Amino acid sequence: PQYRALARERLSEYIDAYLNTYRSGTVLGDWVEQRPIIHLAEDVRTVFVHGGVSPNVGMSHLSQGKISVEKLNKIWWEHSHEGKLYDFLNGRGMELKDIMGHVVYELLTYRGNHPGYGKWESHGTFDEDEGDSDKVCEILHDMLSHMEG
Repeated sequence: PQYRALARERLSEYIDAYLNTYRSGTVLGDWVEQRPIIHLAEDVRTVFVHGGVSPNVGMSHLSQGKISVEKLNKIWWEHSHEGKLYDFLNGRGMELKDIMGHVVYELLTYRGNHPGYGKWESHGTFDEDEGDSDKVCEILHDMLSHMEG
């Protein structure tokens, strides 16, 4: 208890330093904003994302393969600046493209492709038994095998 105020102060400093390092207009911020949100390695037939690909996003937004990936990256690059990002991810102010912010957010945060995820419990742990890994991989492979290109 005696160090809580100091811990709050230090955490606030760390958060500010982190945000200032990655904000738009900084070297690292500009670099991150220009990274693709999704990468299709056609030679090994693999999609790379930070989070994962839900069946809904896969079927609805990746069915055209390379064209779909390029479209998602283009929309990301148009909205990745810190002045636009919050509204984009929350689906505000983009008219017909409102859903795309949610799609990008899901590519960043979806965890359903991980073995054991189906056994996730409310206390934040999951059974390390990878017994469902074959099923998870089979679902993901089936979904992405319908991609063109």
